[in-house]
Amino acid sequence: MGWDRVISVISSSYVPNRLIDHEHCLGQALDQERFEDRLALDHLGVDDVLSLLDYSAYFSLSRTPLPEDRSHIIDAIRAAGLAMYDTSVGWAITNLGAVLFCKKFDHFPSLSRKALRVVTYRGENRVEAIREQVSGRGYAVGFDQMIQYVMEQIENGLGRSNSEIPEVVLRELIANALIHQDFTLCGTGPVVEIFDDRVEITNPGQPLIPRERFVDSPP
Repeated sequence: MGWDRVISVISSSYVPNRLIDHEHCLGQALDQERFEDRLALDHLGVDDVLSLLDYSAYFSLSRTPLPEDRSHIIDAIRAAGLAMYDTSVGWAITNLGAVLFCKKFDHFPSLSRKALRVVTYRGENRVEAIREQVSGRGYAVGFDQMIQYVMEQIENGLGRSNSEIPEVVLRELIANALIHQDFTLCGTGPVVEIFDDRVEITNPGQPLIPRERFVDSPP
């Protein structure tokens, strides 16, 4: 089996409204607060927020000049929804801020299992794992580094040319697995598994449409 077949097992995808089950609709109706707006860590000070988040990466990725004044930095982070302030909890980092720009997932107990994990196996099954790498950084700040690591595992670990799997393909599949996961499942996270004959990408959650209809299902 050649490297021209890259298997991606994506557990979530775009879901047609007509196929959303009633239980899921009811849950969404009862929970009006979006996951990204919830608090990952609260009762913090300004210094805590700035030390836990890679705010310089936020300004770099958003192509915005980094303010020289700390007050303008925290104001920008707050305006972007990465942090918030409330008199009852003080400063807090939102799930959005933590998932995308945290320096270490371990600093956020409710999100620690959401770090991307890459496992390389010998052969075509899961009998022998050669190595495992967990990205401790937020998805936005750690994405390029983990993509490079995956490409290196394919080339060095398996003796394959990384040109046989275009990097753009892996970037697209892994990015979709990160974003289209069920974030309410706290005990598990996205995983990239590298075998001799394939790459499997999985994420938490169950698809609401049959997997075989991902390609031709209406958006």
